[in-house]
Amino acid sequence: MKLAGNIGDLGLGDILQIISFSQKSGTLQLTSRKREGTIVFENGLVTRTSSTKITDGIGETLVKNNVIDDATLQAAKQAQVAGGYAQNLGTILKTQFNVSEEQLTDASKKLIEITIYSFFFWLDGNFTFELLEFNETPELIKADTFQYSHADGLNPQFLAMEGSRLYDEFLRDGGTLEEEEPAAPAAEAAHAPPPAPEPTPSPEVVAEAVPEATPAPAAPEAFSPDSFAYAEQSAPPATQPGTAESKDAGLFNDSFLQELQGEGLLEAPSEPAADERVEESKGLMLLKEMQEELARPLTMSEIVLLLLRFTSEIMHRAIVFAIRKENIVGMGQYGIELKGANADIMIRKMKIPMSEPSIIKDAIDSKVQQLKPMESTPWNDYLIEKLGGVRPSQAFVTPVLVHDKVAVIIYGDTIPENGPIGDTSALEIFLAQASTALENIVDQKQSGLST
Repeated sequence: MKLAGNIGDLGLGDILQIISFSQKSGTLQLTSRKREGTIVFENGLVTRTSSTKITDGIGETLVKNNVIDDATLQAAKQAQVAGGYAQNLGTILKTQFNVSEEQLTDASKKLIEITIYSFFFWLDGNFTFELLEFNETPELIKADTFQYSHADGLNPQFLAMEGSRLYDEFLRDGGTLEEEEPAAPAAEAAHAPPPAPEPTPSPEVVAEAVPEATPAPAAPEAFSPDSFAYAEQSAPPATQPGTAESKDAGLFNDSFLQELQGEGLLEAPSEPAADERVEESKGLMLLKEMQEELARPLTMSEIVLLLLRFTSEIMHRAIVFAIRKENIVGMGQYGIELKGANADIMIRKMKIPMSEPSIIKDAIDSKVQQLKPMESTPWNDYLIEKLGGVRPSQAFVTPVLVHDKVAVIIYGDTIPENGPIGDTSALEIFLAQASTALENIVDQKQSGLST
C-alpha cells in the first residue's frame, strides 16, 4: 500500500493524524526543495526519524545531554564497525557502555520531536507513506542516522498538535520562511489558462439505514453490529494549536522553537524552485473529509454508510453485506443501477449461504481484503447476475472487523467501465479508522450494560 500527495494540499498535521488513526506500520517519506526526511511508524506510533537537515543521531544527542562523552561515543562506533553493524548504536551503548534504557528513551524522544517539528516548517513538497516494516539489517543500520528505535513510540496526534502550535507561535512572533512560489509576471498571467472549475459534489448515499440482524451461534467468527443497541460515540474535545489551553502542555518551556532556530532549521532553503508534484493517491482528500466525519458522534449505521460512500468514490459501485444466521445478506448499496428493478430492494433480498464458496466467504474466512477476478462458482455467478449480469474484471471485497470479528463486508467494483480497481490505499486506512470507531461504540454499549 502506498499513499502519496503534496504537503501544500494536505499538511503534515493531517498526514500524521491519518497514519495515527490507521494504526499502520510503515515509513513516511518527505521531500521539499532538496531536503529529505523520513518518519518511521510502528502500529501508528512514531519510533524513529531522519532529516537531511539534522546530522545528529542518538549518540550525538546523548553527548549534548551530557549522558556520555565524545570518547565513549567514538568507542561505541568502533565497536559497531567491528561487529559488522549487527546492532544499532543505541543498543551497543546500552549493552556495552552502561547507558540506561531510560536515557536512550529520553534522548530518542527529544530527537524525534525536534526532527518532526522542523518538518512543520516545510511549506511545500511531496510525501509518500508506504507500508514497509523497518527491519534492521546491517545495510540499513550502516546508513541509518537515527541509530535507535524509541521503545514505546510517540503519539503522532500529540506531535501534530505541538508542531502546528510551534508554527503558529513562529508566525505570531513575526517569523517568515518566504518559501511561497513567486507570483507569475503580469505578461504570463494574462495568458494563463483559466482556473479549473470546482468539482461537482458526489451524490448522497442511496442506501437506507442498515436493518437490524442477529448473528447465529453457528457462525462463530461473525459479528453483527446490531447485536448491540446503537450508541453515540463520544469524542474528546480537541485543543486547537496555539490556544491558551494547548500552551499548558509545557513543551514551549523546553524552548523547542528556540532550538529549531538555533540549529538553523527554520531558515528558508536556498533552492527557490519547489519539487515537481507527485500524483496524489485517489481518495486522499476524501479520506481527510471522512476522518472529520468520524470525529463526531455517529451511530453504527452512519459509520457503515460512510464506508459505503467511501468505497463508491474509489470504485463505481459498492454494497454492504452482513452475516445473518447461516447466510450473507445484502444491507445497502451505492451506485447499483438495474433496468426495471429497484436496486435497494434487490440488494436487501440477496442471500448467499455461509457454507458455500464465494468471494465474500473468502474475505470472511481470511479476515483480509480480496482484490481479484471473480471465479465462476455458483454463488459468485449468483452475485454477478443480481448485479446486472456483467462479470467484473476485478472485485474488491473486505471485511470490517470489530474486536477481530467480522461486523460487515464491503464489496466494490468498477462496472460499467469494468477497468482495474486501482489504488485502494486511502480506503484501507479509512477502513481501519471505521473499525476503531465501531469498536468504541461497542465498548461504550457493553460498559453501559455492565453498570
